[in-house]
Amino acid sequence: MGGQGMSLLGLDIGTTGAKAVVFKENGAGILGLNGGTTVIAGGFDQCCCALGAGLLDTESVALSVGTLEGITAITDTYRPDSALLEGNHGLGFYIIEGLFSTLAYVTTSGAILRWYRDTLGAVEEQEAKSQGGSPYEIMIDSTPDCPSGIFVMPYFAGSGTPWLDPNQRGTVFGLTLDTDRSEIIKGVLDCICYEVRVNLESLAAAGFRIKKLRAVGGGARSERWMQLKADITGLPVETTDVTEAGCLGAAFLAGLGSGVFSSPGDILEITKIRHVYEPRTAMKQSYDEAYRKFRELRSRVEGLVLD
Repeated sequence: MGGQGMSLLGLDIGTTGAKAVVFKENGAGILGLNGGTTVIAGGFDQCCCALGAGLLDTESVALSVGTLEGITAITDTYRPDSALLEGNHGLGFYIIEGLFSTLAYVTTSGAILRWYRDTLGAVEEQEAKSQGGSPYEIMIDSTPDCPSGIFVMPYFAGSGTPWLDPNQRGTVFGLTLDTDRSEIIKGVLDCICYEVRVNLESLAAAGFRIKKLRAVGGGARSERWMQLKADITGLPVETTDVTEAGCLGAAFLAGLGSGVFSSPGDILEITKIRHVYEPRTAMKQSYDEAYRKFRELRSRVEGLVLD
């Protein structure tokens, strides 16, 4: 809604979330609301996820593991410098006043697992039905606890940051006649984590000092996947007791704007850490070597379009 519409409705939201405003009589009438209705500004979904994850410090990153994988970092300094822009990471207002946020993302995360389930996962689907469980749990739990020799470049919907190439396509490397389903699934999981590591390194090159990840979203329920993220990134991965952190963050903004909560820090009393996955040093060398191979393969397929 443009400035003229805001004026007509009697609203002045501002640049950050949790701003309380009240509709004027004429503005409320346009929307069919009662005069005096209070409106609280929310925020961008990934920022709400970050807030719901309790992200208020500049050394943590929120990892929203869903259809795509959002990576949100915050800073207390406005700094749209070239290093940040070179990685295609913008900088904007965070939903808490005085802070700024930047976003990195992998275009496909859970979406690839859904693709596998729908096209190749008939066995896992049948097993899930017979056990009354989730095919995703069966898929992930079937994978080996070591780097896969299969590399699935996860660009099924173009590539996200830092590349930002909508024409990039997904590719699979390393298939042999001995390759089984679990290796392919592990290749998907590994390479999504490698993409996260690429983005964390991009943010680090821009001056962010990241010491831990806070994972939320449906994918954060998978213990195997969260441990894998810790092993590949070399950072502790924390999960919270509320995985739908975006809803929690938006609800908290409403409470903050309406006076239910007195300060942004109150979110830390609500968000509780459920588990911390520490990187396993015994896995570091093997995953570092696999990551090197991933980066080499990535450079070879960059810009490769078959249309």
